[in-house]
Amino acid sequence: MNPSGGVLAGHPMFAAGLIRIGAAAAEISAGRADKALAHATSGPLLQQNLVCVLEGR
Repeated sequence: MNPSGGVLAGHPMFAAGLIRIGAAAAEISAGRADKALAHATSGPLLQQNLVCVLEGR
């Protein structure tokens, strides 16, 4: 639980990245892509990074 009111209130930059990761997964799930690369950052100086490569089989 995030007492600040949720992820959008707490970390909007990271939340935007998570939305892009979800959008990449949706493209693979819909069959419009075989692979996707997505990136999200967090932290006061964006020092925490999440990079994922998604692939549908």
